[in-house]
Amino acid sequence: GAGEKDEGVLRHAPFVLWPTAVDKGCFEEARSLSVAFSSLVNRISLDSEFLLKYLEPISEHDDFTARLLRLYKTVTVESDLDGTDRQHLSLGIFRFDYFLEPTSPPLTLATPSAPT
Repeated sequence: GAGEKDEGVLRHAPFVLWPTAVDKGCFEEARSLSVAFSSLVNRISLDSEFLLKYLEPISEHDDFTARLLRLYKTVTVESDLDGTDRQHLSLGIFRFDYFLEPTSPPLTLATPSAPT
């Protein structure tokens, strides 16, 4: 019911099967956020503790996530524990699909101010 916390439940967002034309303003708005969003995704991908904390409960209910998590553990976590050398270079290829709601206020990104 409302207000209950669902542990380990994965809910897929709605999706569109066909590409849709987007006006230039919306495109530029999404593009302006892409560097910050890619940086966030990259930082999360390098945080084993965070990934394990949030993906292990999901993997109990979702086979695809469970297989990805097993692979991740084999490549990163287990090699760290047994002292096996692993490659410390990585390549991230990110794809983000944006859903635009014409009634939404414009997206903004708070930029931290430089120390004085």
